[in-house]
Amino acid sequence: MIQREFASASSLVALSTLDELVAAGKVVCSPTASALALDDFPDDDLFFRTVPSDSLQARAIGAAADQTGAQRVTIVYVDDSYGRPFANAVEAELASSWSAARPYAAALVQIDKLDEIAAAALAAGVPGTDIK
Repeated sequence: MIQREFASASSLVALSTLDELVAAGKVVCSPTASALALDDFPDDDLFFRTVPSDSLQARAIGAAADQTGAQRVTIVYVDDSYGRPFANAVEAELASSWSAARPYAAALVQIDKLDEIAAAALAAGVPGTDIK
């Protein structure tokens, strides 16, 4: 019988509290924790998510980018424990799903603050457009 269930509000909260909660035998459910780091977390089947993992989102982004026909891709991400693995997963998906006949070039653009995203994307150029 489950006496108490805990919910984590984000991936970062889940990652910082799961060790202790799992060790205490608590069931944890998160509606927002999508980080890749939680995919293989040793949770003794006590951690559940109601949102898909970012690994699914990475596959979808790779497939959507492939369907555009573009050969250049710019991946702009926040350089932290969440953004870095997600950007790497998207790049890995692009590398594995794009055809050998149409190789791609990916540019990973690290930023430290969210307000730098638009500036970084514009500086790198947007594939398939004249935006520079």
